Amino acid sequence: MKPSEALIGKGYAEPLVTQVIKFQDIFASGMMQVVEACNIYADTVDKFPEAREAFREACPTVPECVWARIELVGIKAMHPKLLWATGRVAGKLRKLPLSTQTKCLEEGLELLIANGESLKVASSAMTQFQIRQVFADSHLRTLAEQRAWLESYKAENNAYEPVAGDLDKCIIKDKTFIVREAMTFTRAQLQKVLDAMDNTITVKKKVVK
Repeated sequence: MKPSEALIGKGYAEPLVTQVIKFQDIFASGMMQVVEACNIYADTVDKFPEAREAFREACPTVPECVWARIELVGIKAMHPKLLWATGRVAGKLRKLPLSTQTKCLEEGLELLIANGESLKVASSAMTQFQIRQVFADSHLRTLAEQRAWLESYKAENNAYEPVAGDLDKCIIKDKTFIVREAMTFTRAQLQKVLDAMDNTITVKKKVVK
């Protein structure tokens, strides 16, 4: 079934489908031309020492940081999708071999989850914690490496596990609430602190000299 037929089958109006298909064709063609432009750039700078300067003078609107990416795409060292991509995942992927970049972008990244099983996560859907778990400095962590990293993270952070909040161990000085160690507080406790700051009730507190 053609894409247009599939969209019409889902109830989209035919004029809308026509525009969507037109966009799809132009966008795909544009991406192919971008890749070809990258190939031309990489081939030219390899042959002419002054080529980089000439390209920059001819195309001043291209950001400086993008020129290096253009060359990487041209020499088949970076996936074209990473040319304009931003964010931590894109930066991590650029450090990996092209074959690994392609696999990650097309198939997702393998992530170890709490029950010991794994699942594939799209690079665009990863949380900051998952990024730290999956990416080492220069490679993707294996599931075994992810397990070790999680154990290390858990052991390190358990050392600072917050204890249940105790207002007697805290200080209220004027309009400032001072906590000297990691604690968790209930909403009721925090409300009590706010009321004390407003002088509506009295909360037992340490004397601050």
